[in-house]
Amino acid sequence: MRVNVKTVESCRNPVVPKWSQPSQGRLKVNVDGAWNKELILRGAGIVIRDSKRVCIAAASKRCDDVFPPFQVEALAAREGLVVGFTLYFFGE
Repeated sequence: MRVNVKTVESCRNPVVPKWSQPSQGRLKVNVDGAWNKELILRGAGIVIRDSKRVCIAAASKRCDDVFPPFQVEALAAREGLVVGFTLYFFGE
């Protein structure tokens, strides 16, 4: 059996992309969905930061009646947009 050493090494030290800030005067919305099949738990997390990395808003939401993980990720993206638009238009 032949092992690709580079692949094995990259598994030990995975490359984690660094967060990049938005340009001046803009906000960045980061979202993530979480899914636990055994506990039947799903949720979405949202963080909004400015160009100085200051957290402007953060939210989490439990997702009921959502089954596959891709639906949870899609719901997280939707919730991020809702929070972002609410901040932009209403300043809340």
